[in-house]
Amino acid sequence: MPIFNLKSYTDIVPASHRVFHDYTVDVTEEYKSNEENWIPYVEGVHFLPLWFGTRSQPGFSNILRVQPGKQLNPHFHPTGVFGFTMSGSWRYLEHDWVATPGTFLWEPPGEAHTLVVPADAKEPMQTYFISLGGLIYLDNMENGVPIAYDDGFTLLEISLNYYKQIGRDLDELYKLCR
Repeated sequence: MPIFNLKSYTDIVPASHRVFHDYTVDVTEEYKSNEENWIPYVEGVHFLPLWFGTRSQPGFSNILRVQPGKQLNPHFHPTGVFGFTMSGSWRYLEHDWVATPGTFLWEPPGEAHTLVVPADAKEPMQTYFISLGGLIYLDNMENGVPIAYDDGFTLLEISLNYYKQIGRDLDELYKLCR
């Protein structure tokens, strides 16, 4: 798959927000209950952004929320991923374990998997993820042909477009860029 357009860190983050220092995000129940804070990703899947790697590495951190009966397409990560399940349950079709509240996950680089939430789940899954790089979506597990890519830059772009659509202050997102 050819790369048509490479972006640099300066393409998407205004100069006033090109910073490299610590910050905090308070993810309270009130914050999580505000639907406007959740960025639409794919059908039945939203994320709450916490960090966009736009300077030192193109990773990201978010809380992923997946509704019962929904899934992410097969994908793999070229770098490691950490996850901590906060609520609900989910699994990878390719494994026999089920993540429930309190489950910690380490994903080694390069493993392809399909994240699913059972249709009979009583609530959406919410898992805190830290991805040290991007993720590469595949057409299916059998072929394994890359069809899409996301990282801190692309997820920031998705988030910016959503904020523009709902008339929200873009600075809220730029503050999460490091």
